[in-house]
Amino acid sequence: MFRSQFLLLLFITKIIFCTGIVQRQVDEDEGLRYTVILSEPLQSTLDWDYDEKDETKLIFHWNIALINGYSGILAFSNYDLKTDHLDVIIFGEDKKLYNGYTHENSSLFIPNDAVKLSYSIINIANIDNGKKKKYTIKIIRPLDTCDKQQRNYIIDRGTIHLLTGSMIREDFKRVKGGNLIEMDVERMNLTLQRVQLLKSQVNLQFLFSFLF
Repeated sequence: MFRSQFLLLLFITKIIFCTGIVQRQVDEDEGLRYTVILSEPLQSTLDWDYDEKDETKLIFHWNIALINGYSGILAFSNYDLKTDHLDVIIFGEDKKLYNGYTHENSSLFIPNDAVKLSYSIINIANIDNGKKKKYTIKIIRPLDTCDKQQRNYIIDRGTIHLLTGSMIREDFKRVKGGNLIEMDVERMNLTLQRVQLLKSQVNLQFLFSFLF
């Protein structure tokens, strides 16, 4: 009996030790466990995982290939390809990240008091003989940004509707300058992807209490 308990404890300890190594590798290598293709024409994909330091946040690696002079669009939607009341992340041609929104009439704007998202560009590569650049942008996004205006999308459900696309230079200059532009599906080449961002996690502490 004692030998069986000892072997079981040794086995679980080994699992925890190995899991700890994997978690450290994830942190050190920036490897994220989940991925989805957002838009094939833009070579746009999204990798994501929970923030090990804060369970209320997700870490995203947004990969997108843009023609020089274009900006990238990543939006949270409640209504598939409907473009009203969107929470829009814009990666500008100036290599900065902006938080924008759309009104009920699909007019896109960037408010002065928009919630600032933590981000960094972790890779840039020239492709298509320098005509395009492929970016990997790391974004740390709270599940709930606690936006007082209630404009930001709250990630609190299984399936999320994500729109990805691109924006021409003229549109980016206008919206960055405080003007409204139309969030147009065709002009911006918006593509819809349904994604389950929230994943169940293994609770090893619960496993211990269950076995012992």
